[in-house]
Amino acid sequence: MTDIKGNKVLLIAVIIAVAASAVWTANYKLHFNGFFLNDAHDFGQMARNIYEGRGFKTSVLRPINIIHFKQIPYPEVTRPPLFPLILAGLFSVFGVNDFAIVLSGAIAYVALAVLTFLVAMKLTESYLIALFGSVLASFHLYFLPQGILGTSDLVYAACFMGFIYFYLRKQELIFWHGVIIGLLYLLRTNTLFVAIPLLLMELRRRDATARWNSFLLFSVGALIPIFPYLVRNYIDTGSPLFSLHKYTLALETRTYPGFTLWTQINDVSAGRFFLDHPGEVFRKFSNSMISLKREFFASFQFPGVVMLLAGLTLPLKGTDLQKIRRLVLWIILLQLVLISPMGSGGLRFYMFLIPLAVISFGAVISRFSETAASSREVLAAVLAIVAVVMLYPSLEYWKDRSAVSQPNLSVEFGKTLKAMTGKEDVIASDIAWEISWYADRKTVWLPYDPDTLRKISASVPVKYVFLSVLITRPFAAYKDDTWQRMFLKPDSIKVEGLEFVQQFYLNNYPVGILYKVAQIN
Repeated sequence: MTDIKGNKVLLIAVIIAVAASAVWTANYKLHFNGFFLNDAHDFGQMARNIYEGRGFKTSVLRPINIIHFKQIPYPEVTRPPLFPLILAGLFSVFGVNDFAIVLSGAIAYVALAVLTFLVAMKLTESYLIALFGSVLASFHLYFLPQGILGTSDLVYAACFMGFIYFYLRKQELIFWHGVIIGLLYLLRTNTLFVAIPLLLMELRRRDATARWNSFLLFSVGALIPIFPYLVRNYIDTGSPLFSLHKYTLALETRTYPGFTLWTQINDVSAGRFFLDHPGEVFRKFSNSMISLKREFFASFQFPGVVMLLAGLTLPLKGTDLQKIRRLVLWIILLQLVLISPMGSGGLRFYMFLIPLAVISFGAVISRFSETAASSREVLAAVLAIVAVVMLYPSLEYWKDRSAVSQPNLSVEFGKTLKAMTGKEDVIASDIAWEISWYADRKTVWLPYDPDTLRKISASVPVKYVFLSVLITRPFAAYKDDTWQRMFLKPDSIKVEGLEFVQQFYLNNYPVGILYKVAQIN
């Protein structure tokens, strides 16, 4: 970027930051009404445990974890720790509330817009392409809601783009590349699929001696931030790599539909499950690919899909551009092959790569426009048309007020249960994460059946069972319809040890029901 004045780039970056901040603020005021995804509630309750001095622990017990832990809270073994740590830091400034969490999305939203511009400038030296990429990363319908969801996805996308910018400016600092990759791993574990191709690309362009030194530098750098986390896992679980994800291969299969396995006390071996049920795993892989395709088209529609595919496949100029695009393609391939069989390969696992694909598309158009007499005007016209086509669906999002026009039941249930239960009471529920965050209570995700609830209560005494309207379309297949009947027809079913307390209504429609656990035999 030697022929471009740094002050001009800085000024535009500041303007982008101000514009993105204004967009996020409007989005927050028009659409935020608490959190609807249980990922946000989960991160929130973990961050609260850190903030209140209990360490990196969760107050939500998945029934399967009773195999390994006999108390609540217990060490978190599903999600990495960096995002909850960030939230705990925000709690110390803004208090333990929704705003502190959603503020992380605001920072990430603005940072992604600015960093997309800076990365595009570094790769293409084109203001048109850089602005095109930044605008789509700010205003596209897929990215707008991400800023107020309260999850780590947008934060990871911004941090990843920050790493790319650092990498492009300091390609020789492979030790620090490793350090940043290690930090990104603590934010999202699929960073492993970034580290592998990145390291191989770097080793490939060095001689034999330099390769060995580079491998050591990168590995040591990556291990420095990760090592304390591995030690913590070893102390708490006996294994540095222990994770609930070891059961993921068996989830969403015919044997264990949806998240059924997590509601059971069943220590399934993933390797044995694959050997015994290879057809189910391959079927899940196929279904994951189909689901990803549908989500891709639903989020970006046909013009957007064509744009992204063009950016990832058509010829372009520039050594760094080609290198970054190869990295993106390798990450996509590795995630398709290794994440999809787990059944969790949604579009959010690829979101952090989309700005780079958009930049590549701009570079592709720039290359083809060079043959025109007025290449800059042609490039500007094409990018403007594509931007209008891509952003037009966002208009409906801005018109939609459904999120704020009705109560967020998670918030309402949290307030009610906080008032009706004690601080140390344990509540089993199909919305365990929502209750844990909004009611500040220890919770158990609704077990497979009442017998499983009794087994859990032998170690972790459950005081209440709360069933929400979502139990009529649960994320797990329970043993039978007992829980559903307890919600829909409480007068016609009696379960030993459970006593009806109260039913909750919204507009005369039942939305929740509370039972008290009277005894455990």
